[in-house]
Amino acid sequence: MVLERVAPPWTRRRELLRRLAFRKPADPVLRRWHRWAFAQDAVYFVQIGANDGVRGDPLWMHINHQPGWRGLMVEPVPATFAQLREQRADPKFQLVQAAITDRDGTVAITTFGDDDQDRSLLATIEHRVADRYDGLARDTIEVPAMTFATLTRDVADIDVLHVDAEGHDATILAQVDFTAWTMRAVLFEHAHLLPDERASTMARLRANGYRMWSTHNDTLCLR
Repeated sequence: MVLERVAPPWTRRRELLRRLAFRKPADPVLRRWHRWAFAQDAVYFVQIGANDGVRGDPLWMHINHQPGWRGLMVEPVPATFAQLREQRADPKFQLVQAAITDRDGTVAITTFGDDDQDRSLLATIEHRVADRYDGLARDTIEVPAMTFATLTRDVADIDVLHVDAEGHDATILAQVDFTAWTMRAVLFEHAHLLPDERASTMARLRANGYRMWSTHNDTLCLR
């Protein structure tokens, strides 16, 4: 694991990274999320759109600093998935390279940017989202695709569901049976959703017993 090489346990560098990780975020929703998450000793999570396991990841500090956190991490972009595999080379994490959508098979995904690092931050299978980034260099590739049911067919239960799918979040969440799964927390990105998608997603979560808090990008739901 990269962290172990760069900052071995019990070194000053590791302690500095730990302090930086635990800085109080300015975002009140993130503060609420971290306060809740730090109180959970044993968590099984499913993370759809895991990126490289570090950048922009609200689960990062909990996965790194709470040994009871384990789960299923999904990332469709091959180069980014390779970085994720390097970061999370531990048997308590199951890694899947796929896009989660409404069918099994393959799907075209558009990535943006001039290098692998840029592309890992923005990739989408939604054409309307891709059209917003006309000025950026882009590449379209075929990646494996599966439904949420296929992804979770061997999963017994889920405590935390995190979805960051660049506009495809509502399609993914629509497949989740919240009466069958006992998820205590759902965190998803709403920034690229259409207004009716966001409204119907939040109404469904509210009807299943979740309280919600939102920023301009993300929504946190606690049951």
